[in-house]
Amino acid sequence: MNTSAPIPMVFDSSAVLSWLLQECGRWQKVDKLLRSDRIDRVLPTAALTEVIYKAAEAGNTAGPDRIAALMSSYLRLADITTADAQWAGDRIAESRRNPVPAESGGQPHTLSLGDGLVLAVADRLQAPAVTFDDVWGRFPTMKFRLISPYKVP
Repeated sequence: MNTSAPIPMVFDSSAVLSWLLQECGRWQKVDKLLRSDRIDRVLPTAALTEVIYKAAEAGNTAGPDRIAALMSSYLRLADITTADAQWAGDRIAESRRNPVPAESGGQPHTLSLGDGLVLAVADRLQAPAVTFDDVWGRFPTMKFRLISPYKVP
C-alpha cells in the first residue's frame, strides 16, 4: 500500500478549461491528472474566476455555481493570500520588463494577473503549475516549475 502524501499540482485555467470544454486532443490529458489519487489537485480562486467567464464566452451554459461545484469536486480551491499577490505583482512587473519575444511580428508575451496568481500559489505550495501556456517556460529572466498536459502519457 502506497502511504506517501499526494503531490501538489496547481492548475491553470487553460488546463481546466480544456477539460471542461472537452477540447479535442487536450481534455483527456488533463482528465488523467484530475482523476489521479497521487496528486493534490489545486485550483487558485483567481483561475476559477477565469474558468467561469471563459467557459461562458465559449458557449458553456452552466452557471457560476455549477462550474464552481464541479471544479471543487475535482480540485481543492486555494484562496489568494497577500503574499501571493505581492509575489505575483513582482513577477508580472518583471515579465513586462523582460517579456518573451514576439513571434512573427506579434506582441511580446507577458504574464497576466491570472497567470501571476497561479504561479504564486504554485510557488507557495512548492508545486509545479499545470498549464498549456508554454510561453511561461520561455521568460529570459524567470524560471517556473511547469507541467504541460501534452506530456502526460
